[in-house]
Amino acid sequence: MSSLQQSTNAFDALPIRQAVFRQTFPAIASQMITLIYNLADTYFVGMLNQPSQTAAITVVYSSFLMLTAISNLFGVGGASALVRALGRKAPDEARRIASISFWFGLFSGALFCLLFWCFRQPILVLCGATQDTLPIALGYAQWVVVIGGPATILSTLLANLVRAEGKAGQASFGLSLGGAANLVLDPLFILPQFLGLGAVGAGMATCLSNVLSTLYFLVHLLRCQGETAVDLHPRHLPFIRKYGKEILAIGFPSALQYALTVVAVAAQSRFVSRYATEAVAGLGIVKSWISFPCIFPSASPMVCFPCWPTTMPPDSRKSAGPPSDWAVPSPWPLPCSVL
Repeated sequence: MSSLQQSTNAFDALPIRQAVFRQTFPAIASQMITLIYNLADTYFVGMLNQPSQTAAITVVYSSFLMLTAISNLFGVGGASALVRALGRKAPDEARRIASISFWFGLFSGALFCLLFWCFRQPILVLCGATQDTLPIALGYAQWVVVIGGPATILSTLLANLVRAEGKAGQASFGLSLGGAANLVLDPLFILPQFLGLGAVGAGMATCLSNVLSTLYFLVHLLRCQGETAVDLHPRHLPFIRKYGKEILAIGFPSALQYALTVVAVAAQSRFVSRYATEAVAGLGIVKSWISFPCIFPSASPMVCFPCWPTTMPPDSRKSAGPPSDWAVPSPWPLPCSVL
């Protein structure tokens, strides 16, 4: 039995409750590590006792979030379409969807990074950069948005696609690998005892970590070639007209959510920048912690859609109604977030 059949059979054979939790815990673990290394950036830069350094990271944060919006546009949308194709027992369709999601995510990300590079100064000023923080913000943004932007998009996008075919462990390991690398590289690049590059060094560490994570996924898919539904060959691109709408129908709402968050964060940074640099730095520290409660509820939609057997006849599925185990993911994020 191929690895693809083993992954999809888990959803067919296991009870929904067990299948959900098998997907949920690796997803939460990887997001926890991502949060920790985001906090590590703020922590190590804060050790410099230079508010302008922390404030510069805060100013760039909204542009960095836009990378997540692009990733979700094709990553979340592609993962949903991919897993529904697998539910229909149509692996060839799943491979086409994965290829389209990957390449259009890469093209869109490269275009955004190019546009950001052309208009980087007015964008950062609009997001709250001042004379004290603009030079540092430009250096930090060069690494995390311009140079490392495509890798940031692809690492999350590929993790969504790999998780969608039932390989939550591999997806989580890839993201965790980047997080662990960033924890190691941050002090080396930031602190004066080593390279002493400050916030720019944090950008370099983030860039290298996301490149490492992306390379892991590419090597994983290369080794599993022929046994995975995540096929990245560009020969599938002509099918964009057939599957593009299906991908964007799910991906666009998720991308829009992050895009609106970008506007809110940028506006907040802009308003706070009228005060002292310390105020912007404080805002960035708080923003790092605000994302923590969002980890638990965000893991639920990642794992709900693979659990419905789409091969069940529509009439039977309608008469059966939602299974009782479908409610498994919904109640537990609340106590976890409170804790």
